[in-house]
Amino acid sequence: NPRGVLAVSSLIKLPIVTAQKSSIVFFQYLSAMAYTKAILEYDEKCQMIPVKIKWPNDIYIMLPEYIGKKIDTSKQDVTHAKIGGILVNTNLIGKTYHLVVGAGLNVGNESPTTSLNKVVDAINAHYGESIEHFQSEKLLAKYLSIFNAMIEKFKMTGFKPFLEEYYNLWFHSNQIVTMYDQADMKAQVTGITPDW
Repeated sequence: NPRGVLAVSSLIKLPIVTAQKSSIVFFQYLSAMAYTKAILEYDEKCQMIPVKIKWPNDIYIMLPEYIGKKIDTSKQDVTHAKIGGILVNTNLIGKTYHLVVGAGLNVGNESPTTSLNKVVDAINAHYGESIEHFQSEKLLAKYLSIFNAMIEKFKMTGFKPFLEEYYNLWFHSNQIVTMYDQADMKAQVTGITPDW
């Protein structure tokens, strides 16, 4: 990875019987939530950072040039850019799933879009805040702590208890989308079905 990109891979072993409670596809959702929460909970001032989850596995942030401006929520696709993403590689060995959850985030690398610290600079300049730049080690520790707690809860309950929080962190509630394979039909996003 280029300098300024925080990348981490986590190996999760999950017995098939545990995975039958809720699909393993939700691990990409959990990881995206954990990374987003780690940003927002980095310190008390970070709750104002405009970071969201783009379903199913990307992390988006408002571009620095839009900080402090009134934004038409239907135009989020041009006012926000990807700064992170999650990839899950799954193998079944015996009766156990082995999931490698790879997560990456542009903390200081501005290519190809922007970085977390560039947005922090814009927030500080526009609002007169004094949010410090993110340190990769501290952000990684927060992410892993949050992700680990979520995994343990997921093993016992599945994804259902995470849904409300997931919806609070994503772009898509009530969003109007165009379904190009359906003769450009419009649809409104209402949520995720239990079968993902």
